[in-house]
Amino acid sequence: MCHDRIMKRLTLERFSHALLLLILIISVLWRGGKGVEGTWLLIAAGCSVVLLSYAHGRKKPQEGQAVPILPWAGLMLFVVWTILSFLFSLSRNYGLDEVLRDGTLVLLLFWAVRNVRDTKGEFRPFLYLLLRTLAYLTIIAAVIGTFVYVFQPVNRFVGSFFYYRFSTDYWPNAWAEFMLLSWPVVLWWSMQAKSKSEKLVRKMILGWVIGCFLLSFSRGAVIAFAGQLTLLVFFQFLWTKNDGKWVYGKKALRTLVIVGVVAMVTFMMINLVRGRFYAVESVSRKVTFTSEEGATSFTERAQFFSQALELSRMRPLFGWGPYSFRFIQPRLQKDVLQTSDHPHNAFLKLAVERGWAAALLWLTVIVGVLLSAALRLFRTTSHGTGDDVTLLLLIAAAGVLAHNLIDYNIQFVGIALPLMLFLGMLVPLTTSVKKNSIIRWQHTTEIILAVVLLVVATLEFRYLVLSSLGRHAEAAGKTEIALQWYAEADGDFFPRDMLLSRALQYLKIHRLQEAEQVTRKYLMSNNQDARAWKILGDIQVENGRAGDALDSYRSAFRLSMYNDVGIVHGYLLALSIRGDTQELSDAESAVYLLAKEFDNGIGKNTHFIALSGNVEEFHQLMLLAEQVYPSEAQKYRTMDEDAMKHAEQARNDFSARKPGYLW
Repeated sequence: MCHDRIMKRLTLERFSHALLLLILIISVLWRGGKGVEGTWLLIAAGCSVVLLSYAHGRKKPQEGQAVPILPWAGLMLFVVWTILSFLFSLSRNYGLDEVLRDGTLVLLLFWAVRNVRDTKGEFRPFLYLLLRTLAYLTIIAAVIGTFVYVFQPVNRFVGSFFYYRFSTDYWPNAWAEFMLLSWPVVLWWSMQAKSKSEKLVRKMILGWVIGCFLLSFSRGAVIAFAGQLTLLVFFQFLWTKNDGKWVYGKKALRTLVIVGVVAMVTFMMINLVRGRFYAVESVSRKVTFTSEEGATSFTERAQFFSQALELSRMRPLFGWGPYSFRFIQPRLQKDVLQTSDHPHNAFLKLAVERGWAAALLWLTVIVGVLLSAALRLFRTTSHGTGDDVTLLLLIAAAGVLAHNLIDYNIQFVGIALPLMLFLGMLVPLTTSVKKNSIIRWQHTTEIILAVVLLVVATLEFRYLVLSSLGRHAEAAGKTEIALQWYAEADGDFFPRDMLLSRALQYLKIHRLQEAEQVTRKYLMSNNQDARAWKILGDIQVENGRAGDALDSYRSAFRLSMYNDVGIVHGYLLALSIRGDTQELSDAESAVYLLAKEFDNGIGKNTHFIALSGNVEEFHQLMLLAEQVYPSEAQKYRTMDEDAMKHAEQARNDFSARKPGYLW
């Protein structure tokens, strides 16, 4: 009987490990785990792993299996605060995925605390299986990225962090962040070789991997990488001083030379091959901020930081709601299309979206774990194999978190999942867990949370499938079929833009009353989205209600004046329909100044605006302005001709680009 229980426990444990590794493999190799699909896979697999861990004989906490009270309470309170933030959100059509994802990741961190180390604090075999899997995934992703970089018109290395269907879905900064997490793992793997020849080959592979990292041309990631190297050298020196030998052998300097030379050769040779097909990014121009994007990546980030601080002060308790930054930041924009889904800083994202309490809880726990681990390693007088692995876990986690201070990429499951597991492995170093400090209701609380997350995700999955079918029908031009699927998907907690798509389909077939109904329903869950106000204004103009349309366009203009020139066009059209001469005269200055901004943006092709539908909207606005302000018709005609000329040139240049050789 006892033997059967042991075998059942081992079977469930192995199944849990296999499930976790499977979701890691899928997340890394399929778009880096970005998108709703990756999030729902994480929730399903992650919560199942957590629940299975209590089913294979761990229902009663034993010594060494409890999570230290401070990080446990801090992270559980963070999850609760995130849920409250969603409930009070001003953009509730979005954000549920972040709530479910972060709750699952916190549970997996707790799982790692209990399951990766034994009661004596030693690492279990699963850790080494996880590290080997991540090392091989990194190598595979780098191979994929090499082919994409050489044979596709994307000017920065992206590894497996891309979606082939859309030309804009290439994420080099996310790849760079993933490499900050994984190169220490590949370093560990390279040192596990038995023979000298095998060690040399693995060191060369490590150098090639780092070369692929450098090809991302991510300045922020290179800075974080330098910090990781500094941390590694510091502890190498410290431990050499203490015990007179290097962590990875006496030939560390030779290893450094081999890896460095191979990395540089990889960087140059892959660029040389790519140069036969496409232009290669200039290193000097990237370093001096004179590349294609110029200094905008720096100046815009500075703006996002200050805007996030300003917005967080407006709602400091629970913030504006998870994933709300994309809707609330445009009101503070200073130029055309200077917007983002996040403020490029993980801490500020939490502060503005979930409130300062959530941000401080997250920061306190994460920094506390890293500092405690670093302090424990610093005090080590005679280190062992476990300390070597701990150091690499610390370096990997610290590098990723440092990079997230200037470029947020934890939304990629392929990054977030191993990061949280690594942090969970470091948590036991914060304090020793004794019997009298075990919190017996930890397990019960975590089980309840896992069940709730799993149930909500399961219920929402049906609606995600239905709305996806509607979007496919809409893309195929099957309006009536799309509307049927959208109607079936009505009632979910996570509709995203489904109601807006539904409203546009109704507007397309001139079913104005239904279009207005679903638009107003959307605004009940998110009145911060300028797109909804603009669509409502369009519906009201079609319905002959110019006065109501003016109010809708004003709301849209207040929320997002620099992103959609169609808002200005609609506003001026509604004014002209009303025929109020004084209002038209008063509006001319604002219309001209904003049109000038869009004209400049199209001329410079800022954020590829010359390739967007804004160009056609701008043309319609200029034609309308010529009619409404006949005395100034020439200046509007001149702007129109200038914008059309630049747009045509930009589109011709884009069309003339060499196509990809892979797809």
